[in-house]
Amino acid sequence: MKKVWLLGEDILVLNDVIEREGWTQVNTSNVAVAAVDRDGIAGFHILRTMPHPEPLWIRPDKRNTGLAEELANDMYNFLKDTNTPSYMVVADTPEAVKLCEHFGMKRIESPVYLKV
Repeated sequence: MKKVWLLGEDILVLNDVIEREGWTQVNTSNVAVAAVDRDGIAGFHILRTMPHPEPLWIRPDKRNTGLAEELANDMYNFLKDTNTPSYMVVADTPEAVKLCEHFGMKRIESPVYLKV
């Protein structure tokens, strides 16, 4: 078995498997290491560059004025206009939860791990 790195356009060969699995398609900004044998790709591990549109901060005297919603809407439109396939937010305040729900984001029930 041979290991290869898939970069740039080469990574797009994984999209057939990814589509069958119901996952978000890769793009040329992603990187993967793949195991290849005589029958083709035996496995792969992808490093995705997923945007985190956060933090959203509002100066205290401008809170509860609609500015947070306006900035969040601007960011949402940018993500939509640039065809960003997926993004995530760590919603650690009630206000952030409310905004995420407003934009139709799905709360993840799976364990999420962070390395800092």
